[in-house]
Amino acid sequence: MLQVYQGRNGQAGETINLRSPWAQAPAPDIVAQAPDGRAVYAATRGPSPLSGAHAATGDAPGLLVLEVRKDGREGVVRGHVAVSNVLDNGREQADPHGLAVRRTG
Repeated sequence: MLQVYQGRNGQAGETINLRSPWAQAPAPDIVAQAPDGRAVYAATRGPSPLSGAHAATGDAPGLLVLEVRKDGREGVVRGHVAVSNVLDNGREQADPHGLAVRRTG
């Protein structure tokens, strides 16, 4: 789930369900908006947090792509770019928790 807040007053807005065919239990961390405002990108945490034990663990480490609708009041998952770092013991160690969006061209 992703909680949306009003930027001007901090009031809680809608809660967006992030479950998708790519992730049943995504754990978004850092979120950034596309320059045109039509998409939001979220780094999604892995099952083994590298920054210590906490609640931000998910089943799909990578980058989640959301389409923004209704002036930010709704969002739909449009894709997921997975990252992986599986150790010899079979444990997934990928744990992205940062991203940046920049304009090109």
